[in-house]
Amino acid sequence: MSSTQRPGRPANSTLNGAVDRKQAIADAASLSFNSLGYDKTTIRLIAKAAGVDPKLVVHYFGTKADLFASTFSMPGRADDILAALTSIPRSEWGTVVAGMLINDRHQIEGSSGASGAGLIVAATTHPEGSSIIRDVVAKNSLGPFLASIGVDNPTLRASTLESLLLGMVFSDYILE
Repeated sequence: MSSTQRPGRPANSTLNGAVDRKQAIADAASLSFNSLGYDKTTIRLIAKAAGVDPKLVVHYFGTKADLFASTFSMPGRADDILAALTSIPRSEWGTVVAGMLINDRHQIEGSSGASGAGLIVAATTHPEGSSIIRDVVAKNSLGPFLASIGVDNPTLRASTLESLLLGMVFSDYILE
């Protein structure tokens, strides 16, 4: 019997192996976007850092813009924000949300070695990156939160709030 293997999935491939490769790609992308910015990060560079073929990066994540969106997640999803705010007066909500964002930036830096501010810089220094970050914030975090408390036009307000909060993060990062 021949021991040659047909092309395709490796014989020892498992679901965990696929998850590990996908996570390796996401980690490599996060570090690359953080250190090189959006423009200088490429699918090939990410694939090389993750030890995979560039086609696998595209298979798991699609375009570079999709990959960037998946690596950037606004800290504190809507449920987390709402839970934190239920026990305090509405007049203090802005301070609490800003504090959560700044604290999460420090946790991101501490846990992965990558600067959360660096990812934000990558997003805000490129027009496509800016659009991605606005969409992520509006869909995954601030937008649902604002909709859950019944404000008018939550998507527009989420974009405005995102701009203000990012300014605070940049200020904190620069002053630090």
